[in-house]
Amino acid sequence: MSDLSEDVFAISPNIRYVAVAHGQQVQTRSRPDVRNGGISESELYEELLVVPTLLTLATRRGNIDCGGLRYLIVAYGHFEMLVIPTSAGHIGVGFEVGANPADYLPTILSVIADHGQPAI
Repeated sequence: MSDLSEDVFAISPNIRYVAVAHGQQVQTRSRPDVRNGGISESELYEELLVVPTLLTLATRRGNIDCGGLRYLIVAYGHFEMLVIPTSAGHIGVGFEVGANPADYLPTILSVIADHGQPAI
């Protein structure tokens, strides 16, 4: 059985980081050759605090009259983050600057579904 993070990394060399969060349990992986990457503690706080807060706010807004929330893209200075809510938490995929995360969305959603964690 293949690993979700490995399958997401296999999509493109532009993917530099993958996080899989189920509530307070978070698994993160970065490519070993990533420059300007966050430290692991920083990544953990991102996934435990920042991402769930952004998802809560955007989901509540989306549910009012926008048809819900499908995903978020956060553009930081050193990378861009695609965040996909799942029934158990979220999947975060970090990209090199200049890669358009939305271009990879259908493939990432397919990989997530293949691993039994369909997006909501």
